[in-house]
Amino acid sequence: MQLYETANKLRGNLTASEYLNVVLCLVFLKYISDCFEKRYNELVAEGGGFEENRDEYMPSCIVRTIVDELQPFEEKMARH
Repeated sequence: MQLYETANKLRGNLTASEYLNVVLCLVFLKYISDCFEKRYNELVAEGGGFEENRDEYMPSCIVRTIVDELQPFEEKMARH
């Protein structure tokens, strides 16, 4: 209940549809942040010292991480 009250205070005078845009952007940013963190941890685990290499975070690498994340969901949906 406290989370709802806090979110409602943050909404202020925005309409629900306007606030939806804000919330969706925040959810997207959180998701991308988690993907970058996962990629960083993968690189650290590999031990090659590439975690500080900017090329390892290029869109193709991150897209691969996102696809890997979505694969179990797609397989689950295919079974239904």
